[in-house]
Amino acid sequence: MRVLFLIVLFMGPAAAADFNFGGEAGLGLTDNANLEDSQRDGDFYVRIAGQVSSRKGEHAYGARLGLTDYLREHSNDVVSWRLYDRWQKNPSAWLIYAALLGQDYTGGDSGITDSSFDNFGFDAYGEKTKELGSRTSLGFGPGLAGRYYTSLSNRSDHTLYGFAEIDHELSQKVLLGGRTELGFLISNDADFSRTYLELSGNIDYLFRESWNWFSELTIRQTSFTSRTASEETIVSRRRGRMARAETVTELEAHSSLMIYTEVVKKHSSTIETGASLRHSNQSSRSGYQNYSANELYGRIVLSF
Repeated sequence: MRVLFLIVLFMGPAAAADFNFGGEAGLGLTDNANLEDSQRDGDFYVRIAGQVSSRKGEHAYGARLGLTDYLREHSNDVVSWRLYDRWQKNPSAWLIYAALLGQDYTGGDSGITDSSFDNFGFDAYGEKTKELGSRTSLGFGPGLAGRYYTSLSNRSDHTLYGFAEIDHELSQKVLLGGRTELGFLISNDADFSRTYLELSGNIDYLFRESWNWFSELTIRQTSFTSRTASEETIVSRRRGRMARAETVTELEAHSSLMIYTEVVKKHSSTIETGASLRHSNQSSRSGYQNYSANELYGRIVLSF
């Protein structure tokens, strides 16, 4: 009820405008639902989402509500919602995006990542676009995000970041893209404060009139500012016995890689289907947050 009230309150100013509605239903399979390095738990999940959007003048409003439900690993079941507004005075002006959002883990906090706990917050960014030629454009700008974790003694995280992305139309059927993002996250729990650098590249290919293929490679380097990782190392040996050992303590760091591929078939102006494959891999300096996961997902999307 609280989410529905927020949607009605947010969409009120756009009541005089036309609405567009959309829905998604999908079935997925993952070989590592809990992102563990060993004793991997595979599972199926169902995803259902609905959204409504409207445009009035310079503003494009929207609201989205989604549910992901796992067959066995119910601690990962989550309801998510987002209310957003995008506005831009003209094509050469700054595009401004602002959103309120939240996640509710209905089976209890999963805790498989640093952010998979009940939370609400906001996202906001500004983007300026420059044309670098007839087929190339550059977008850049700053962003700010906040997350408030209600089940973690009201832990709060705030992220300040900057980004740049480039798009190049190689041909009428092929679009190449790239993005870089540098961010700083400050948390009132120092163990979660960190910096990160993310780089990605993608290709979008319309290989038939109604078939589209998209692939993206993303790498991310994360460095924590207070969380430490300790390792005991052997310094020397005498006659096959350890002579001395010392413990080396360093700041924790993560290196991650994600490969995503999707094929979409557009059946009509209102119906499309798609299938995607995602591979994720993370290695941590401590070794405690190492994992790899593969995920297959198929969906149908309706819009009207």
